[in-house]
Amino acid sequence: METHAANFAGRKVLVVDDQELFQEMLEKLLLKLGFDEVDKAPDGSQALKALDTKRYDLILCDIMMSGLDGIDFVRTLRQSANLRFDVGKSLTPVLFMSGSTDLAHVRAAKEVGAQGYLVKPINPATVRKRISKLFN
Repeated sequence: METHAANFAGRKVLVVDDQELFQEMLEKLLLKLGFDEVDKAPDGSQALKALDTKRYDLILCDIMMSGLDGIDFVRTLRQSANLRFDVGKSLTPVLFMSGSTDLAHVRAAKEVGAQGYLVKPINPATVRKRISKLFN
């Protein structure tokens, strides 16, 4: 895994998931892969607040969350010209990670402009490969 650390060095990622245990597991994996910073938000509303103050290189997001769910969060993100005067934030790559294999969710993820969809439980090697593709 060390060979990929250079790809992710200096990069910041936002994990949006309402399951604290999943957030922590993903944070450990991402730090091990070489990301410098991993922030966490329990729902889409908190994620938008995080984006008000910081720019991320990647967002990993669950689809089904209470409050503002993943699809509505990304839809809002993509349409937002109000992200603290940094419209570039609306183009942040998003990978959905969900326990749902429902085709409607997969379709909705594509429609809102997500760069990928991984089904939970996630495989660390698959996560690394997908993220590497985004940055290369």
